[in-house]
Amino acid sequence: MPTMVSVLTMKKYQIIVFGATGFVGKRFIQYISHRAEFGLRHWAISGRDPKKLDRVYRTLHPSNRPEKQVANLEDTRRIDELISESEIVINLAGPFFQNGPNIVESCVRHKTHYLDISGEVNFGKKIIKSSHSKAVENGTCIIPFAGFDSVPADFGSFYMMEKIHQFVGEKTKQVEIVYNIGGGLNGGTFLTALGLGKNQNYMEAHSPYNLCVDSFDIADEYCEEEDKAHFHKNYGKWVAPFFQRSINTNVVQRSVELLSKDHQYFKLPFYYNEYWNPTNSFNKVSAKGVSWAQKLADFAFQKKALHPLLKRFGPKSGEGPSDLSIERGHFAAHIFAITESGSLFKAQMKSSGDPSNKSTVKLLAASLHCMIKNKNSLPGGVRTAASAFKMDLYDSLKSQNISITVPTLCHK
Repeated sequence: MPTMVSVLTMKKYQIIVFGATGFVGKRFIQYISHRAEFGLRHWAISGRDPKKLDRVYRTLHPSNRPEKQVANLEDTRRIDELISESEIVINLAGPFFQNGPNIVESCVRHKTHYLDISGEVNFGKKIIKSSHSKAVENGTCIIPFAGFDSVPADFGSFYMMEKIHQFVGEKTKQVEIVYNIGGGLNGGTFLTALGLGKNQNYMEAHSPYNLCVDSFDIADEYCEEEDKAHFHKNYGKWVAPFFQRSINTNVVQRSVELLSKDHQYFKLPFYYNEYWNPTNSFNKVSAKGVSWAQKLADFAFQKKALHPLLKRFGPKSGEGPSDLSIERGHFAAHIFAITESGSLFKAQMKSSGDPSNKSTVKLLAASLHCMIKNKNSLPGGVRTAASAFKMDLYDSLKSQNISITVPTLCHK
């Protein structure tokens, strides 16, 4: 049973946001400054460039402006001081593998809860090894992967397992998600992907158990189609492997491992996979073409010699899609779950807004809302959003206009 220890609440700031001047960072602080449900009275934003920080500050709601704290993440003494004064840290400054571990260690030392939007499995693995045990002991809740990487996959899987057990009393042995998405790539996400390729080998990146303390075997019968474009019989259309699969699969398996210690219906081994179908006209030819394109991109990101070329043509730090493109974006996650007896259930999670640049802001905001509300009773350790917040996250997601349908039985 995870230890729950009350975190000191008499600190100067309720939250501090690192990376506040980045492409997603400035959108996040603008978002929370205009919403009353977070109850922010004393909070701070931090960035290394005082001019950029001041420009972002002027866009915030005039009645709910934070303090500005100029700081470079490489100045560990300054960062440690700011963390010691804060109840919650939101880290939006990637690549996370570089400076994230020091921030997490400082958070654990000062009993400061932590959230980020990382998609770096190697970073998650590192902080589990270095900080999980200490965080369990003193009740500090550390939650990476709290954006589009990987809340839809993480909470979507948890939600299906929880509801299926509630409805029919069965364990769920398999979850698959098919995504429809529309959106673009920002510079921070692009540079993070380069960092992942630089710091993690190919085979490690494609293991589903990097974030698990123990390893579990998956039956081969479940894995035949996972690397291929194929016709998804439950979805009824052609799909290709989803490009975030190697991230989300690890996070889902981490949640199942953590939850299985307290709940018998989270069973190991458990199979999870995900695919995508970008358009209504997606057919066999386009699915196979997308699948091969993703393999080529994967290869390029793993080859360090190609990184200068990728940097030349990819988005730069602070760059991203236009506001119009962000507003026109969307995501829908079609979730399919199979029970031990073979019954099939389906549900859907969806949100308006570019997944990487708007939906991720709303997903992070939902986790922040849960963390603020439950800050003195959260389970300690390097967790996932689903394993830390459980069904409380359902209500917070709905409050951020992210809808989740009730699971329906398709067939027994």
